[in-house]
Amino acid sequence: MNNMHNLSNIVSADISDAEQICQLLNSAYRSHGGWTSEADLVAGNRSSVDAIRASFTSPDSVYFVLKDGHRLLGCINIELHGHTAHIGSFAVAPDTQGLGVGSKLLQHAECYSQSYYKVDAFILSVLTARKELISYYQRRGYAENGLTHPYPIHLNVGTPIVEGIELVELHKPVSRNMPLPKPLPQED
Repeated sequence: MNNMHNLSNIVSADISDAEQICQLLNSAYRSHGGWTSEADLVAGNRSSVDAIRASFTSPDSVYFVLKDGHRLLGCINIELHGHTAHIGSFAVAPDTQGLGVGSKLLQHAECYSQSYYKVDAFILSVLTARKELISYYQRRGYAENGLTHPYPIHLNVGTPIVEGIELVELHKPVSRNMPLPKPLPQED
């Protein structure tokens, strides 16, 4: 990996990245590689190219990606809902998990949301069965806000293969001491 020493090379994605983003999400969540796998909990694809393309049409949605050459190493999406940034479609290539890619992407998404959207809080949802993922977010200042939601089968994001799968909502208030993001580099 050429750019692992430069994890700050996060760029804004565009609709031409939709297929790679979809492949990354499905690989990170539905394969048996990496610690973010949900393959033992949910069957089917995590996302579709059409769903990702549709999110690019919303003025309140933005994707960021980290690439090594033409290879996508990580992605994250921010959707603005009022004064809250909903963070989702967050994935890191299984063979690069644990190298700081995810932490950098999450930090960038939070800083961008605070700087450009002036949000008051961040929200994300995690499968209730993913205790290690919930712990990951808790170490980054997120806390359960008491809300759970049924698994969103209607969104075509897979089918639970374990009974009782729900989503728990995690909340993080904005820290006014958060550093502002650097200007996004332009892709060649």
